[in-house]
Amino acid sequence: SIFESDWPRVNDEFIDQELEESVDLARELGEVVRAMRQKAEVKLRWPLNKLVVQGERTELSKLMRGKEVLKSLTNVKEIEFTEEKPKEREGYVVESYGELSLYLDVRLNEDLKHEALFRELIRAIQAARKEHGLKVEQKIAIRLRAGEELADYLERNLSRLMDEIGASKVEFV
Repeated sequence: SIFESDWPRVNDEFIDQELEESVDLARELGEVVRAMRQKAEVKLRWPLNKLVVQGERTELSKLMRGKEVLKSLTNVKEIEFTEEKPKEREGYVVESYGELSLYLDVRLNEDLKHEALFRELIRAIQAARKEHGLKVEQKIAIRLRAGEELADYLERNLSRLMDEIGASKVEFV
């Protein structure tokens, strides 16, 4: 029986302590950025352009390997590491964490707004699917009403929308 088997032994040679510390730091900073988003009233599902992490080279180097994890956790398009304090701070929320300073650009341009609305739409449709007891493999047909700019964005991303919501047909009215 599997319940009577011994646990496998850990091979310490395969543990990358530096990577683990980098990912742990990325997770901690992800929590700080979530709080910054709340402060700015910007939902986590809404993408943002940039996060600037400022600090000493040694601190920044600890985080480099966890950069993609941090990007994923914070939903930002770009992360910049710098030893210099950013000159531009208008539209940024600023927070400190240990030896690091975080500058989160909370300005939403039209593309980011459309992407945010796209994600909100997907979330709402998925919630409606669940509410109606639909299974993942069941396809739906939907009719959407949107302003001209948003409709254009949705049409450009139609295949992605259909994949995300499990639709066989999307009609704009």
